[in-house]
Amino acid sequence: MEKRLLTAILLSIGILFGWQFFMKAYYPPKPAAQLAKNPETAAPTAVPAEGPAATTPAPKPTPPGPTVPAAAPTDSEPERLLTVQTTHWTAKFSNRGAVPVSWVLTAGPDDKPIQAADGTALELIPEVGVQGIGAPLRVSVPGDDDTATKLNTSTYRVELRDASGVAVPVTADQPIIIADEQTMDLAFTLVNAASGQTFTKRFTIVGGLFDLGIMVEGTPVPPPMGIIVGPRIGDQTIRTEGTYAYSPPLAAVAGEDGKATYVHGGEVVDGGSMTVESIARWAGITDNYFAMAVAAPNEARSAAVVSNVKLRYDEKDEKNHDFLSVTMPISNGKPMRLFVGPKDPDLIEAVNERAKAEIGAAIDFSELINYGWFGFLVRPLIPVIDSTLQFTNRFTGNYGWSIIVVTALFNLLFFPLRYKSSVSMKRAAKLQPRMKELQEKMKKVKPTDPAFKELQAEQFALMKEGNPLGGCLPLLVQFPFFWAFFVYFTTSFVVRRQPWIGWVQDLTAPDPHYVLPVLMCAAQIGSMLVMPMPNSDDPVMKMQRRLMTWVMPIVFTYFFFVAAPSGLMLYWMTLNLAGIGIQFAINKMMPPDVKDVPAPAAVGSGKKAKKGGSQELVGSEK
Repeated sequence: MEKRLLTAILLSIGILFGWQFFMKAYYPPKPAAQLAKNPETAAPTAVPAEGPAATTPAPKPTPPGPTVPAAAPTDSEPERLLTVQTTHWTAKFSNRGAVPVSWVLTAGPDDKPIQAADGTALELIPEVGVQGIGAPLRVSVPGDDDTATKLNTSTYRVELRDASGVAVPVTADQPIIIADEQTMDLAFTLVNAASGQTFTKRFTIVGGLFDLGIMVEGTPVPPPMGIIVGPRIGDQTIRTEGTYAYSPPLAAVAGEDGKATYVHGGEVVDGGSMTVESIARWAGITDNYFAMAVAAPNEARSAAVVSNVKLRYDEKDEKNHDFLSVTMPISNGKPMRLFVGPKDPDLIEAVNERAKAEIGAAIDFSELINYGWFGFLVRPLIPVIDSTLQFTNRFTGNYGWSIIVVTALFNLLFFPLRYKSSVSMKRAAKLQPRMKELQEKMKKVKPTDPAFKELQAEQFALMKEGNPLGGCLPLLVQFPFFWAFFVYFTTSFVVRRQPWIGWVQDLTAPDPHYVLPVLMCAAQIGSMLVMPMPNSDDPVMKMQRRLMTWVMPIVFTYFFFVAAPSGLMLYWMTLNLAGIGIQFAINKMMPPDVKDVPAPAAVGSGKKAKKGGSQELVGSEK
């Protein structure tokens, strides 16, 4: 490698690292600002009496939120903890507040067992959040936090009935086991002995489903009323947060148009809230692969409210985490639909149909899957990738090898485009001497001279004949697929915790030993070396080519790909390796008019020019 090239690489890396340290030292990141604050409709921070004292610092008080009847309830009922068990999940309901305090997913839609990221039981409800903030599905009524607190902390009478309405005995020491397609109605009722007023929260559970019906009704109930989803629903074993594999849980709120608004923890200050400015159709909390969301009739046509409290999981935790909750407006005595489970597209499609039938309005929980900024590009590609991988997996039995096979097929699909681009680059190299000659002539002619326009027209004609920008076209076309694979591996429940070989035991997690990022970087450099580029004696162009070939793959790998999902790295590595082989084949298939066109030697190879003063591209015809 030339000394100048080595110096350029070291200087580039030094500048990149120096700039990073300079920005951190003199321009530290500012704390996230609160987008909007609405203390009138924010969710309450009711604290259940159940459970040991919280090990986290006391949360800052949040503004009052929704509740229900004006009558004061009593604690005449003993406190009970009921376990409901289905083939896919096990939940524990407390009659104090009539809320679930635990929700463990035990099997996926394919009935195969599922586990948390660390291999333990997959708990979706954080215990520390229940203790410090409140349990999911607590109720809220704006402007009357005293009533809300009583409703969310008092003990309820429990009643269980089967599909025919026959009462079923309930004991705290025996789980309520619901078989597939069996229907059970679990009702929690709060009775005011003095006034006779009642408040009931009813759960209609069908065995084998990840969704269930809910209804809240009381007399009297001052509108508007809300039900709170959260805090921080998701895999509770994941406490490290990153851009790729483990993004923190966020709130999702869908308006009447069906499109979801996503609210991240950094957008809501600790102890604060923000109103999502739209008429809410459904709202929920979601992490990469799991979600809890409620769809409900919104007769009040009001907005959902997202609140945030920062907590630590335990004393050893080094940082505070955002525990987001979202209050969904609901109507007294109107049916709601609750979804708790994996964000599998096929599963969600069935959930949407049941929600629409029960609520009487179109519901699309698929918006729980956040496709990011380029969602309009990748959304139609995700089903193609998913179906192709699942079809290939029937033969390979391993999603890692399926990724390799599918990626190779995608490369063959782009072969015509790549061939055309390579020919375009070769033609650009052929026309480069004439282009340089025209540029020299144009320097000697005034712009007002008619000869200048003639030279300019000839230059445009040459540029049209051999367009060097055509070489970038394959990369531009492949970008949506690259981004779609990235979204797929960070959201798809199907490939979650799927192994490849040896050290790669989870394709949706980063490579623990950084082997795949290093191999991917090497493959990227190799791909750049065989890519046809127009010959140029311009020192600036030469330096740019060297930086693109050597420096950029290393820099991008270090800053962007080290923590990327292993499946994404496997895809990108295979893409480059297959591209190298295809480029060699293309170089052998060049048409006669460009086949013997001189092309630059491999960057930094130091090869001398062949007879005639030309250099050859690696893998081109000799």
